[in-house]
Amino acid sequence: MELSGGSNREFEEELRKVRSENESLRKRISFLEKRSEFDEVTHLYSQGYFERRFVQELHRAERYCEFLSLVLIDVSSVLADQSSQRRAEAFKSLGNLIRGTVRATDILTSLGKNRLALILTETPKEGAFRLAERLSEKIAGTSLPEELMLLKGEAVNIGIASFPEDGGDQEDLLQVASSPLNSGSSVLGSSIAK
Repeated sequence: MELSGGSNREFEEELRKVRSENESLRKRISFLEKRSEFDEVTHLYSQGYFERRFVQELHRAERYCEFLSLVLIDVSSVLADQSSQRRAEAFKSLGNLIRGTVRATDILTSLGKNRLALILTETPKEGAFRLAERLSEKIAGTSLPEELMLLKGEAVNIGIASFPEDGGDQEDLLQVASSPLNSGSSVLGSSIAK
C-alpha cells in the first residue's frame, strides 16, 4: 500500500477497510481459540487446555504455597474392544459422571481417546485419594447410565500425584501420576469398580 500521492479521503477509506479486516480476524482468532479448548467428542477441556492450565495452576500453587493434585483416569483396557461410537458415548458419560462428583473449581480434561485428567486445586494427596474412592463408588454403583454399564466391574486405572509431595514441575507430576497407568494398575488396587 502506497501512502504518498493519495487524498485524505482515500487514506481514511483504506484505514476503515484495514480496521474492519483486523476486527474480523480478531473475532476469528477468538472463535478458534475457544473451539480449541474443548474436545469435540467428549465436550471436555482438551489436552492443549490441560497443558496450559496445569502449568498455570502449578505456578499458582508454588507462589502461594498451596497444594495441587493431579488425578489421571485411564479406561483403555475397558474400552479397547468397543466401537468408536460406543467408546465416545461411554467416555462422554464418564466425563459427566466425574463432573457431577467434583467441585466447580476442579478442572476436568480429556487427554486423548481413553484418558481423563483432573487438576485439583488446593487439594493435598489425601484429598485426591478420597475423590478417587468416591469415583470408584459411583462407578461401582448400580445406577450407572446405560453407556457406562460396560465399566461396571472393570479395571478403570487411576494415578495420582501431588505438589509438592511428588515433585515440583509438570513433568515430575505427570510421570508419578502416569506410572501406575503405564503398568496397568491403579492407586486404588487392581480396579476401582468391583
